[in-house]
Amino acid sequence: MAKYLILAVLSFCGFIETANAACSRPTPPYCVTLYSKIDDPDLVNRCTREMDDYQRAMDDFRECQRRDAQRAQDDYNAAVDNYDRRTGLRWEPR
Repeated sequence: MAKYLILAVLSFCGFIETANAACSRPTPPYCVTLYSKIDDPDLVNRCTREMDDYQRAMDDFRECQRRDAQRAQDDYNAAVDNYDRRTGLRWEPR
């Protein structure tokens, strides 16, 4: 029974890592897609706050992409190491 519980926990943890692995590109604020000029000071303030939020979200998105790229490189390097170790050869990209 304990073996199945441990397996379930490990599977769940793997699911969480997979779910968090995807980087989601933020959507620009609606106010920047308008064709007309924003003259109302309240709307300008709101748009400014939305742009601040968007900037932070884009920073997070770029960092997520950087981490994903690093994970991909690490995965590739591990595969090359495994190939070299298991075949006794040295992997040479073609």
